[in-house]
Amino acid sequence: MLLLAQRLLEVLIYLHDQQPPLIHGNINPTTILLGDRSGHDLGAVYLIGWRVAQIPLSNNWPIS
Repeated sequence: MLLLAQRLLEVLIYLHDQQPPLIHGNINPTTILLGDRSGHDLGAVYLIGWRVAQIPLSNNWPIS
């Protein structure tokens, strides 16, 4: 479980480092897809379900 969280965090860091940053907005078990796994290897982790994704329009992100 810890490895899954670490790989998902790597995906989020990559997305948030883009210019402008990409905000998924709906991360839940149905939007996390695991690639081919073999043995004890977790395999690739994909984030799907981009219908609610947002791109911040200003430097005031996140909106509080």
